[in-house]
Amino acid sequence: MGQTMELSTEKSVWIGMVAVKPRPGSEILSGNVSGAFVNVLTWASDPLEFREKAKELMDYLALDLIGVKDEEPLSERQKTGDMEPDIVQIALEMEDNPRSIRYTTFHTWSETNA
Repeated sequence: MGQTMELSTEKSVWIGMVAVKPRPGSEILSGNVSGAFVNVLTWASDPLEFREKAKELMDYLALDLIGVKDEEPLSERQKTGDMEPDIVQIALEMEDNPRSIRYTTFHTWSETNA
């Protein structure tokens, strides 16, 4: 019975775009920043696990996760064409570390009419 469980939890590297807002005291997003988008890469077996790990990382960075989109296995993303060189590099570095949760550059925005 345990055999089928193991098969369904096979993990691979997933990627997704995460939207976040800084909490008070966040060092990674400070100043006049209302929020940011960032690619997150982590080992996961499904979208739910991807989201849980992304939230865990953002909690650690003192950021509120406000949305996740386009989460999919990295192998699927690679089929659709070009990937940024930093994503390719991070994916290579993650291959030997199934506990790794990584992120790329934050693309910030400010709400000037808030």
